[in-house]
Amino acid sequence: MLGTLKSLLTTMKLALKPPVTAEYPSVAPTLAPRFMAHPVLTWDKDVPEPYCTGCLVCMRICPTDCIDVAMMDNPKHAEGDSSRRKIVEYFDLNVADCIMCGLCVEYCNFDAIIMSDNFDASQYARPNLVFDLEQLLEAGKEQEAKGRWSPPEAKKSQRRTAAQSGGTAAAGTAASSDDRVAAARARAAELRAQRAAERGESVPVELETTTAEPAAGDAPAVDPRVAAARAKAAELRAQRAAERGEAPPAEASAPASETDSAEAKPIDPRVAEARRKAAELRAQRAAERAAQEAANADSSNNESNSDESKPGTDAE
Repeated sequence: MLGTLKSLLTTMKLALKPPVTAEYPSVAPTLAPRFMAHPVLTWDKDVPEPYCTGCLVCMRICPTDCIDVAMMDNPKHAEGDSSRRKIVEYFDLNVADCIMCGLCVEYCNFDAIIMSDNFDASQYARPNLVFDLEQLLEAGKEQEAKGRWSPPEAKKSQRRTAAQSGGTAAAGTAASSDDRVAAARARAAELRAQRAAERGESVPVELETTTAEPAAGDAPAVDPRVAAARAKAAELRAQRAAERGEAPPAEASAPASETDSAEAKPIDPRVAEARRKAAELRAQRAAERAAQEAANADSSNNESNSDESKPGTDAE
């Protein structure tokens, strides 16, 4: 008895709610945007003729063998009205065997097949489930009118428009990204300069050029560490030149100032000593060469005098 009362109470509650089940066929169901029913063929309005050329790709790829297609020569191509050499002769689709997999649409090279939303393709007789070319083309025109398909030319124009708008957006994005990169670099330069100041070190050259651009007539500032390294290298070159008895290099003999080109830098005592030794070696070698040349001249004169003092022999 209690169960019966509960059942009646549930029935009364549900009777007051709106119905959930759609009264088909008086009320059409709401289909999902990607709902797929059996495939249909598309129509080329410019020629006019089907997009299908009867290439048999869909028939070969169909897993249930529900498609039967034949190809023939296109008479409009012979007349010069169409660019398609071949055209479909007949196209039969057995909807009873079709599993709506969409492989025919995926493998079609001419955009000639699309998936429809004809969910109510039921018939009272099985032979009526075989759709011919005319029925499939009419169904394709209905799908185009519903907006589920657009010609390839319209798709290309839409892609071009999207690409152009995307290029403009990409240019704006690139400009904004450049601004962000410049701001990040400036911030990093400020942080490095601040840390160098906290450690009591000099600001590196790249930080000076980043934070403040030098004037056109001013000489670029040189890091003291770089100047010290250059001076050390000049000393080594001068020392090696002195050991080889050569003249010191130009940068060692007359070094230019790194910070002020008009003011000369004082000469290092070691560089001066190297120059003095080099000068002494050059003078010593010059004296040795002069003595050798004088000795050679004396020996040649003695040989010529001895040849003249010998008596000559008379010819018989």
